[in-house]
Amino acid sequence: MQGQIDRFVDDLRNSLDLAPEFDIDFKGCDGIILCGMGGSGISGDIVNDMCCDTSRIKVCVLRYPVFPGWVSDRTLAVISSYSGNTWETKAMYREAIGRGCRIVVIASGGEIWDLAEDRGDILIPLCDGVQPRQTVGLMIGYICKIVDLVAGTSLEGQVVDSLESLRKYAICLKDDRDNVAKELAEHISGRIPVIITDTSMGSVSSRWKSQISENSKMVAFSCVMPEFNHNEIVGWSAGSTDALAPIVIMHDVQIPKMREVVCASASTMRQYGTDVRTVRIEGTTRAECILKGVMLGDYVSYYLALMNGVDPIEVGPIKSLKAEIENRCNGSPEKEDAPIRAREN
Repeated sequence: MQGQIDRFVDDLRNSLDLAPEFDIDFKGCDGIILCGMGGSGISGDIVNDMCCDTSRIKVCVLRYPVFPGWVSDRTLAVISSYSGNTWETKAMYREAIGRGCRIVVIASGGEIWDLAEDRGDILIPLCDGVQPRQTVGLMIGYICKIVDLVAGTSLEGQVVDSLESLRKYAICLKDDRDNVAKELAEHISGRIPVIITDTSMGSVSSRWKSQISENSKMVAFSCVMPEFNHNEIVGWSAGSTDALAPIVIMHDVQIPKMREVVCASASTMRQYGTDVRTVRIEGTTRAECILKGVMLGDYVSYYLALMNGVDPIEVGPIKSLKAEIENRCNGSPEKEDAPIRAREN
């Protein structure tokens, strides 16, 4: 797993070099939907955060087969599935076809790949033998190039400009001394992590949560400011929070007033006895800060796995769940617990 995490920056670089030249006209597109689950879905979230302040058209990440009403033949659908067999993504692909969307497929094979090949959709291949959640570097690069072409953004340039800084950061996250990832893993160890960011880095807190769940085999939660300050912060003022390990992630390109909001929130939590850790991500662009945030979370989850004595690669519950879903969707549901129903007066 560490080798796959270590390849993140190289995957970013390689994806920008390997992405195909698109030979169809996307100028008529008035929206982009990024469809995927798990690692494929989070890649869309990350790119969406990277471009939200510069895209000239709407960009939306979808994880549910029922599309918004605005999706049409003027929408570009990017269908991402490492295996090509994820049932939710297959359903979204069929929905995109039904809406007449222009379609790009990113996959390593499977049913989606075969269907896209038969239909003549644009195909971008992923390499075999990698944990799907660790193809995020490749998918981010591919999606950045697509969004640049359709939405008039300059994400590829931002990623390229940040590569040297990302490589230096990766070295720090593998160092035996002054390693912030190891320090944070030790802070979290034995407790439930709660990752808090502002909205501009919502994808980063989601990535931390999913990586800690999958790699470290721990329950984790994520929160987003400023909404956090209007409700959730009250929960930290009552009862014991000793079992929780809140981490607030800040970054250099935050809106100044939002930085003050985040600092005030952390200070308020400390006043109620909460052991909050704040982490600053350095960078000159939103893209650089987001990518560093993703890298930091991946290494934290790996070091936590080592501390917990678990195999970061194994995801048995996901395999069991997929088998159960397949069984139920094929008309062979097992007996289930009776749902709790509200009584009517």
